[in-house]
Amino acid sequence: MNATRRNFIRNLACSAGAAFLMGKTAHAAKSEAAPMKISTQEGLLPGATVAERLDSLEKYGFDAMELSGGGLPGRVKEIQEALKGRDVKISAVCAGYGGCLISPDAAERNTAVEDMKKILAACGELGSTGLIFVPAFKSQYNVPDLSPYKSKYDLSRALLVEQLKPLGEYALSCGTRLLMEPLNRYEAQFLNRVADAVAICGEVGSKGVCVMADFFHMNIEEADKAAAIHAGGALLHHIHLADNTRKLPGQGEMNYVPGFRALQQIGYPDYCSLECGILGDAKEELPKCVKFLREQWSLAAKA
Repeated sequence: MNATRRNFIRNLACSAGAAFLMGKTAHAAKSEAAPMKISTQEGLLPGATVAERLDSLEKYGFDAMELSGGGLPGRVKEIQEALKGRDVKISAVCAGYGGCLISPDAAERNTAVEDMKKILAACGELGSTGLIFVPAFKSQYNVPDLSPYKSKYDLSRALLVEQLKPLGEYALSCGTRLLMEPLNRYEAQFLNRVADAVAICGEVGSKGVCVMADFFHMNIEEADKAAAIHAGGALLHHIHLADNTRKLPGQGEMNYVPGFRALQQIGYPDYCSLECGILGDAKEELPKCVKFLREQWSLAAKA
């Protein structure tokens, strides 16, 4: 086991232990919540270069920037250079690979695996939380129904699990992880709920395969966002934020307090990242959003 993987697994175990202990004591006594770590996707930030976007990130009060995986291996050195001397970090990396892990076409599956490996290596070099992936979007869910042998869903799930076992171990060797994202029913049919993603992780059995949750998608698919977050527990390592309108938090009607309280109760250790549109001027609206989110986090701690 190399040093990078050994250190990552040790940190992962410590994080999971802390999450368990905090979750056990949260209902018995309210303790001060850890500060919220807020991230945003790079594309929302003003700036023509990585350095300029990081300047905006710091100015508006963010803690980290989420990157797209598309072309990321070729950007690593530029991003590392731009990060020097700054306190802000890279949070997660969002997709950016070709193919599909559960395609009936072997060439499509192989493309996904090889692309994801390259992005995972870049994630490790940048200290990223992990690579976000969706097993299949609606148009990609094409595995045949082979009942009574296996239904379309069962066959897709078995195929995904077998693909993720070596990929998870590869992620660990890079010092990072895979982050499986459930989407709403209008964008994906295979995976819609956090608990189902957790069950798949359990089948895979690799510490390199974890879960992320998106408040916009949960608002559609989960009867109780807080319960979904508790279901994610120690496997939850990234959060996407958007209002019910899929605009910035605070530009719609979503109540964030129950979900944020659940994150505090499980001892969530990672970033909450904006994945949404913006109504208005980003230079004005992004700092307002950061302020709003920190206020919601504070209210959740008192709830």
